[in-house]
Amino acid sequence: MADEAKAKGNAAFSAGDYESAVRHFSDAIALAPTNHVLYSNRSAAYASLFRYSEALDDAKKTVELKPDWSKGYSRLGAAHLGLGHADDAVSAYRKGLEMDPNNEALKSGLADAQAAASRSRAAPNPFGDVFQGPEMWAKLTAEPSTRVFMQQPDFVKMMQEIQKNPSSLNLYLKDQRVMQALGVLLNVKFHSPNQEDRDMPEAEPADPPSQPEKKPEPQAHPEPEPDPMEISEEEKEARERKAQALKEKEAGNAAYKKKDFETAIQHYTKAIELDDEDISFLTNRAAVFLEMGNYEECIKDCDKAVERGRELRSDFKMIARALTRKGSALVKMAKCSKDFEPAIETFQKALTEHRNPDTLKKLNDAEKAKKDLEQQEYFDPKIADEEREKGNEYFKQQKYPEAIRHYTEALRRNPKDPKAYSNRAACYTKLGAMPEGLKDAEKCIELDPTFAKGYTRKGAIQFFMKEYDKALETYQEGLKHDPNNPELLDGVRRCVEQINKANRGDLTPEELKERQAKAMQDPEIQNILTDPVMRQVLIDFQENPKAAQDHTKNPMVMNKIQKLAGRESKQAKLVGLIGPHNGWTPATRVALFLCMQHRVSTSSSPPPPPPSDKLPLVFFPSLPFSPVTAPSPVEVLPPSLCSYMFMECSVSATIRFCLLVLVMYGLCFGYVRGGRATARLRDWGEPEILMPTEKEHAEEGGGGTDEETGTTWAVLVAGSSGYSNYRHQADVCHAYQILKKGGLKDENIVVFMYDDLAMHELNPRRGTIINHPQGEDVYAGVPKDYNGKNVTAENLYAVLLGDKNAVKGGSGKVINSKAGDRIFLYYSDHGGPGVLGMPNLPFLYAGDFIEVLKKKHSAGSYKEMVIYVESCESGSMFDGIMPEDLDIYVTTASNAQESSFGTYCPGMDPSPPPEYITCLGDLYSVAWMEDSETHNLKKETLKQQYKQASVKLRTSNFNTYNAGSHVMQYGNKSIKTEKLYLYQGFDPASVNFPPNKLYFDTPLGVVNQRDADLHFLWQMYKKSEGAMEKRREILGQIMGIMKHRIHLDGSIEMIGMLLFGPERGSVVLSAVREPGSPLVDDWQCLKSMVQLFESHCGSLTQYGMKHMRAFANICNSDVSEAAMEDACLTTCYGREEGHWHPSNVGYSA
Repeated sequence: MADEAKAKGNAAFSAGDYESAVRHFSDAIALAPTNHVLYSNRSAAYASLFRYSEALDDAKKTVELKPDWSKGYSRLGAAHLGLGHADDAVSAYRKGLEMDPNNEALKSGLADAQAAASRSRAAPNPFGDVFQGPEMWAKLTAEPSTRVFMQQPDFVKMMQEIQKNPSSLNLYLKDQRVMQALGVLLNVKFHSPNQEDRDMPEAEPADPPSQPEKKPEPQAHPEPEPDPMEISEEEKEARERKAQALKEKEAGNAAYKKKDFETAIQHYTKAIELDDEDISFLTNRAAVFLEMGNYEECIKDCDKAVERGRELRSDFKMIARALTRKGSALVKMAKCSKDFEPAIETFQKALTEHRNPDTLKKLNDAEKAKKDLEQQEYFDPKIADEEREKGNEYFKQQKYPEAIRHYTEALRRNPKDPKAYSNRAACYTKLGAMPEGLKDAEKCIELDPTFAKGYTRKGAIQFFMKEYDKALETYQEGLKHDPNNPELLDGVRRCVEQINKANRGDLTPEELKERQAKAMQDPEIQNILTDPVMRQVLIDFQENPKAAQDHTKNPMVMNKIQKLAGRESKQAKLVGLIGPHNGWTPATRVALFLCMQHRVSTSSSPPPPPPSDKLPLVFFPSLPFSPVTAPSPVEVLPPSLCSYMFMECSVSATIRFCLLVLVMYGLCFGYVRGGRATARLRDWGEPEILMPTEKEHAEEGGGGTDEETGTTWAVLVAGSSGYSNYRHQADVCHAYQILKKGGLKDENIVVFMYDDLAMHELNPRRGTIINHPQGEDVYAGVPKDYNGKNVTAENLYAVLLGDKNAVKGGSGKVINSKAGDRIFLYYSDHGGPGVLGMPNLPFLYAGDFIEVLKKKHSAGSYKEMVIYVESCESGSMFDGIMPEDLDIYVTTASNAQESSFGTYCPGMDPSPPPEYITCLGDLYSVAWMEDSETHNLKKETLKQQYKQASVKLRTSNFNTYNAGSHVMQYGNKSIKTEKLYLYQGFDPASVNFPPNKLYFDTPLGVVNQRDADLHFLWQMYKKSEGAMEKRREILGQIMGIMKHRIHLDGSIEMIGMLLFGPERGSVVLSAVREPGSPLVDDWQCLKSMVQLFESHCGSLTQYGMKHMRAFANICNSDVSEAAMEDACLTTCYGREEGHWHPSNVGYSA
């Protein structure tokens, strides 16, 4: 009898009827209560029903009855794993392998259990526990809204993966079914704006959930194996009808391809009659009607498809397709601009279902067609002339805003009227809106290149903006069309006067500085100066005359040099001019002059002065042409190598040559070699200019050679705010206490922290902050030099540079260091590729930060500096852009591509006191601080702390990099041999501590920095048990954050696809450069792209920082701002950002 019941149980199990299988196995057990196989089989059936507690009881009974049977331990391990007891599962599988070392099922189970155990110690997903155990499946099956999903194999597979690895939840949040399931598991319903329009993929028969074993193993008592299931006649008939409908569809497709539309319609109609649950038949027939021009029938079929699709909860992509086809039909029917409105609305509805590039293009085309038709309908040259005349009247009355309004209306009526653009440009000029005026003047010239007034307008604006060289070019271009125009001639005269004023050195220092800044802001100049080829050319002009002579034969190179001359030479001072010598060309003489000038100026003996009666003469482009004599002697070549005489060439050639000399002299020493150059230049009546590596030893301020001389300064920065980011300010407060105990004075420590934690309503210990589960208060005595709104990147730069006048708010304390002083800088917060967070936007960008460090070094106001940075991707702040000659040593919590981690978090080991719901510290930060507190810093070196002690090992979480990161080092690595006390001070209480022999050997539970806010909210949710209103509020916050994350990820993905195509988009955006290469070539471009994105798609937030690499790669691919803006507009069209709009939270750049 027991065997008969067992056989029935095996048959039911094979058929997927696990409830019946449990019943039959129970009957068998009642008849044979000592048969271990029966308990094993019932355990498998319970596990298949996700009833892991009962499965565990049966597995334990199996092992009890047959302790030497490896199969029992396999059942035991599977049950433990289902309940989330990963460590117990590992023990069970290992016990089974001791008995049967070659059992593949046990090996596979052990691997799964070990992976689960590792994940439990790694960065968890804040919602991981809601997916654990059989309760998840019971809830999803009991809830009507998710019961249907349980019949969909892809959904079951996703939920099984999430249950095995909760950290993978983010990968599936785009699927609305997963969002719905999460709501059920959290006991809350989420409503998206268009939830009533959402539909889910069709249900298909699902295979039974995977069984605990991956492979059946041979045994004396065979385990159940699934057999084919019988189907009813009704289901069989339904399947046949569906198969016949698909055949009709294929026939219709074939006829459509042959342009046999009537036949195609017949086949699709037959398919619809056979199976009305597949809306693709309707959309296909609609496509035929669209092709035939029968737009009304097309629209009817599309409406039916949408209606039926919503009833059947069909794939949302199919509904989007139907709406797109309807929109296309409406566009075809449009005869005026208003007719496009329903088409545009339909395309927008399609995009809410599925953001398809083809639909986006159709929407953009429809909007453009509507706009073009509106312009055509509005076009009326007669009314345009009348509006322009009204504008002229207001202009005469000096009522410029009113005039602009009428000129704008005139342009709406006639967009091709150059006079209206010219007149509006004049109004903008009067109002000081120079960029707008310049655009109108350029548009005027574009419409009518022979209209002289357009050139006078443009030239006047450029002149007002002090872009005299550009204004001169504009006026000269206008003279080509109207040679005798007095306004253009006068403009040329005024420009030349200003240019000559600069060349004569008649500018005030402020004017000279302003013009130099303008020149360097010119994108064309920046591109040339950052071009590696041109940098080498300029070096060759300075050091290698032979190579320089070859460069002069390259027209592209000489063209760029002439462009530099056109922009830069007017800002440089004249230093000398070499005349014709042995038939050399002017460009060759430039190379020789500069090369020899460099040698003369760096030689130990002074050069011979030029003959007093032979001062160099230089020609300038003046009207009328005249020579200008240099006001005083200047270093030049010896008489044996050059002569002072007028150049025997045309005036234009002389002008070009003079400009080349000026630009080459000004740029070679100023831009090419930076800190490496050693030339000293004596300007007329001005002091010597020292290059960065030539800083002379300070005569005062404590710059001796003894390493103990000088003052130690410190800057501590917590770049975040809010209780969820508790750990960052706790880190900084802890660092302050270490420095204070080490003897640093408050006057030499500058602290940046928002200071909103100590008295926060969620802080269980008001007035205190801790950085360790058993730690003491680290908040007491911390100076809040810059808190609240004063914690900004701009203030940090000013503090580092010692610029009291530049700080805004705060204590005004700055790093007023001297040449012999040392500086310690510690930062803790969120980060992303090339950026660090600040509580008040914008972010701190690597390009700006490195420039500040260079300025600090050039000022000679410190001896050495050490920087510790805690953030995600913190290595990207220095990789490829941190010079090694700034006397700065840097370590970072992570490399350029990985996250950093918070630690001492609730629910982890070690956990904070139970009343805390937030992480207390960060992994890298507590590693270096706890190391400093347990070692003698007069004996321990920076290198020992980084490598030989605990920081590198602890930050990697003992080489478990899935729950840790790689500590990196940059800059001048020779500094790391110095003792730590020189930067962190020395606590006399540590005198008997060892230098580097105390180790921490316990891995820490951690959470990814970017998930810490969700972890915090989830802890708050769990603490709010019983307060349903509070729970709903918290869940609303959680879902708001999740939806914005999904929006950011999806928007970036779509922008990449629009810019680079579907196949290359993700590849380009995620590309990582070789180590040692900068993240981006143009940091200003990176900021611009971020601003464009945030303007249209909302704030990046601390989570979105991870996408900075995508923006950098867009810049590195030379994407224009216009193309980027188009992509952002297309992707985020019509989206209301609300709280996430930059107007509420600020711009990140």
